Amino acid sequence: MTESFELSKIGLEWGYQGEYGPLNWCSKFPHAAGNAQSPIDIQDKDAVFDQNLTKKPLKFFYDAQNFTTIVNTGSSFKISGLESANSGVVGGAVQDEHKFLQFHMHWGKDGSTGSEHLINGKCFAGELHFVNWNRKKYSNDSDAISTNGHDGLVVLGVLVNVGEHNSEFDKILNCIDDILLRDGAASIKQSLDVKKLFPSDVTSYWTYDGSLTTPPCTQCVKWIVFRECITLSDAQLAKLRQMYICKREDQCCEMFRIKDNFRPVCDLNGRKILKSFN
Repeated sequence: MTESFELSKIGLEWGYQGEYGPLNWCSKFPHAAGNAQSPIDIQDKDAVFDQNLTKKPLKFFYDAQNFTTIVNTGSSFKISGLESANSGVVGGAVQDEHKFLQFHMHWGKDGSTGSEHLINGKCFAGELHFVNWNRKKYSNDSDAISTNGHDGLVVLGVLVNVGEHNSEFDKILNCIDDILLRDGAASIKQSLDVKKLFPSDVTSYWTYDGSLTTPPCTQCVKWIVFRECITLSDAQLAKLRQMYICKREDQCCEMFRIKDNFRPVCDLNGRKILKSFN
């Protein structure tokens, strides 16, 4: 029985391996064949320092009400919160103020792989994506996601290395047993201090125009990928791999664990990569 048949059987249109994997996403999601897709391999030697990024530094703020609910999407966990929560991303590469939408993560089957973006060809153990939508140009997040003008979303990418235990991330992991199955949802039990999930230096980053890294892969994103990583322990990363892509316990098996949930890098196709540091 092929994985493609199994994915269809459990109600999924796309996945990360085989017939339903990234190489074939464009058959159902035409935007995935665009020439400004993400992720990419960021070659620092080819990135251009842009002094304008430092004149009005990147700033972002999130209050705790942005992080109240966690859901198993079938491809990752997703954390979101109240519509009325206070948030904002502006400055640096971000022209219009953006409002927080959700954050999620990508990881591998072990600590040697898992990030979507590569830096100078190097893969990391994981990558957090903080997704924010342009509330100045668009009336809602759906419209912002539908655009192909790279002005709908700003995604802050935080690379993850295997290393020291991150106690703040435990507040997420404490909910995993409640969302092992796809569409499982739970409340975040402890208030999340999201600053502890960002690197200490948020002034140094690369930025480029790209896309969503999952279907529909619209080219709506201005990417910001921080140069400095955060760390999670091996045990913390292993906990994420307990989640399933299936909805029912009787469908669950090892092949349906969420792991290697990252898209391979895409061609740069002449796009410029800017950086905020020399």
